[in-house]
Amino acid sequence: MSTSRHPLASVLVALMFMVSCGDDATRDVPSEIALEDVRQELRSLIDVTRSTPANGDFAGSTERRLETRLWYANRALRRPACNGSRCALILLAHGFGGRTERFDAIGERLAAAGYVVAAVSFPLTNQDAPGGFGNGIIDARQQPADLSFVLDALANATRDPADSLYQRIDERNVGAMGHSLGGTTVLAASRVRCCRDARIEATVYVEPAASAVEALFGEPFTASGPATLTFQGEVDFPIPVEDTRAFHAALAGRKILVEMVGGNHINMIERFADEPDPLLVEAAEMMVAFFDAHLVGGPDRVEEAAARLRSSGHTVRSEG
Repeated sequence: MSTSRHPLASVLVALMFMVSCGDDATRDVPSEIALEDVRQELRSLIDVTRSTPANGDFAGSTERRLETRLWYANRALRRPACNGSRCALILLAHGFGGRTERFDAIGERLAAAGYVVAAVSFPLTNQDAPGGFGNGIIDARQQPADLSFVLDALANATRDPADSLYQRIDERNVGAMGHSLGGTTVLAASRVRCCRDARIEATVYVEPAASAVEALFGEPFTASGPATLTFQGEVDFPIPVEDTRAFHAALAGRKILVEMVGGNHINMIERFADEPDPLLVEAAEMMVAFFDAHLVGGPDRVEEAAARLRSSGHTVRSEG
């Protein structure tokens, strides 16, 4: 079922406002690390099989350059996310006019819980896109394939003894997170027939632009798919609360909707100040509990995390 109600032009106008691991663990492996011990790394991953179209004054390219920001622990963790040195991978998709460096706070927290996080900078919808991201929304049709390419590239890296990611990623456990238009990308990569990557086993959405799916990809998303966790702010403008509730209602299976008091389009997922918004910290705790339970089969602490959110005045609806 699709919740698509707006033409692509309407979605674009709204979005413009936002600019927004193999071996068994051993007893001496630490169960957690400090945020400052999380390693951050930038990689330029180039897909030579697909092109980047012309955009504004940008003439286009015969390849797609995918700058990818990684966060991962400096050492193996005795956490549900990791099986010895191999840890689950989470792909992270930015919104319209987004920047991967704004994900540093959320990336650090997921990495400190054991996950390897890969935030992809999409060629024509990131803030610094050649020709201007405002012209590049149609290229979002290529973004699900961008995620799949990055997944392939990181899977190859984890098999390379000369790579810093050697034996660090468990290719059997892959999750994905999407913010706003990045939510559209993850929806297509996990629930749209044209673009689905079956390796994605659990998904998290923050203010997803679900109504753009059919306009961009020519078909609706399916009700069936991976377990989902969705965050919506009570004061968001680009993505109305009613749209996110309709999206949540259209999904089958295990699904959780969190409506956060004081949440806006960015403060639950991106950091713009020196310190992350307290809502981001609360959201990150819920994300870790969700991925632990539904991606890697760890202890189910979702209800504990949900109870803490409710105690802070937020609304949590859990079904399936």
